[in-house]
Amino acid sequence: NDTNNIDDNDNDTNNIDNNEKDNTDSHTTTKYLDIDIGLQSVLNDVVITRGLSPSLCKLHCHVDSQPVSVFQSDGLIISTPSGSTAYNLSAGGTMVAPSVGCTLLTPIAPHSLSSRPVGIHEDSKIQVTVPKSARSNAFVSFDGREPMVELPVGYVLEIEPCGLRLPLLTKHNYDHQWFQSLVTKLGWNARVDQKPYDENEMAPAPSAKRRVSSSDFEPTTGGGKTRM
Repeated sequence: NDTNNIDDNDNDTNNIDNNEKDNTDSHTTTKYLDIDIGLQSVLNDVVITRGLSPSLCKLHCHVDSQPVSVFQSDGLIISTPSGSTAYNLSAGGTMVAPSVGCTLLTPIAPHSLSSRPVGIHEDSKIQVTVPKSARSNAFVSFDGREPMVELPVGYVLEIEPCGLRLPLLTKHNYDHQWFQSLVTKLGWNARVDQKPYDENEMAPAPSAKRRVSSSDFEPTTGGGKTRM
């Protein structure tokens, strides 16, 4: 019954999309992600973590059936542009404007100096496996909903775009509003404004040049002290 309700809601969303797309200049869409665990629909992010385990979360990641990397970290965030300013931002991931079609892979506290977040095409299919060599099970949450679902060792989580889009009606261009919200809510790029020089002031003059000789670099001793 719940599945039928979801399907009915999706049909309503499609009707809204068809009716309002042509009437709104600033129509913007955001993709969902479908998770093969009880048919989960996600707007912002899928978060895989180590849960209460003291060990690293070991995850094998494939994109479009191609191996990408083995993440050894506290977890992995798979985020849409809508979710890029949520947990993804806190974990060091990049912020992405809503009009950009991509999916973000952001490791959480990776135990590696070279690990960096990456963005992939929005239509890519992602597989995250808890390998048999992992020390413990992993846990996954969908848009922060509880309870978290346990992923046993050997489990393969498949994530792919479902093709449904969320219609949004905005007064102005959605990307413009997104940039404004970064400033008002997150204080993005906030800094005390650098003031120009006063008309009566001059720019600081460069320091006087002095010829450097080799003696400037020879150690000398005197009074029990050494100077370089």
